[in-house]
Amino acid sequence: MCLAFAVVILATFIGSSFIAAISSQIAAKVHGSFLLNDANL
Repeated sequence: MCLAFAVVILATFIGSSFIAAISSQIAAKVHGSFLLNDANL
């Protein structure tokens, strides 16, 4: 039971960090496109 609990916590931590990395990457792309649009104007 203790092992299963540790696995669940580990999976949650990995999943959240994975989601955070993807969202930050998307935010960087959106921000970069906004900067490009500002430069074109």
